[in-house]
Amino acid sequence: ARAEHDLGQQQARPDLAARQGFGLACFHLGQMYLEGQGVQQSYIDAYAWFHLAAHYGLSESEPIRDEIAATLSSADLTRANDKIREWRWKPKDNDFFSRSPA
Repeated sequence: ARAEHDLGQQQARPDLAARQGFGLACFHLGQMYLEGQGVQQSYIDAYAWFHLAAHYGLSESEPIRDEIAATLSSADLTRANDKIREWRWKPKDNDFFSRSPA
């Protein structure tokens, strides 16, 4: 039951799952920002999330990321790279896996 509860929380918070290094969550957030689904459309954020998805092993996000990159200015790419550094998962940030079962 605890695992189901934790999985439910991850599905409800794709940003949390993505920031913990789940490539598929990063990919879905990239799609959301690319298409403006439930969030304000942002090619900068879409690029950043697709980049992180690729970093976490989802190679299918690479051509999408590269296509977006071709449309961004160098200033926009700098902003996106700043977000990537900020959002990249760091083990010390991962309390999801370090919590003991209740």
